Amino acid sequence: EVSISDPLIIAHDNLILAENLLREKSYDAARFALKYAKEGFDQYGSKAHDPARKQHVERMQKDIEALSETLRKEDPTTLQKAGDTVKGWGTNVKQWFVKAEPEPGQKPEPQGQ
Repeated sequence: EVSISDPLIIAHDNLILAENLLREKSYDAARFALKYAKEGFDQYGSKAHDPARKQHVERMQKDIEALSETLRKEDPTTLQKAGDTVKGWGTNVKQWFVKAEPEPGQKPEPQGQ
């Protein structure tokens, strides 16, 4: 068991978990994973310096809230699309790792020589 404190990793991992749970039709569990993804975005957004990234994080938080509410209603039409939606979010966030700049207090990892 590993404890991770990077909020972006927490958000990403919970999005992937939610995607898998949606595929298994575990909607309540997926809502919990989305809740923790949103919390990760809350923490990340408060530390992010890039205004465009902050806006994207705020949009993702609103989208997660909307999807969580939809999952609560268990509308079959929407449930079919939910997994693809969450997968797209996870893919977008994963790209942030490549483009991420170190946040204050974080030191970049040394690269191989």
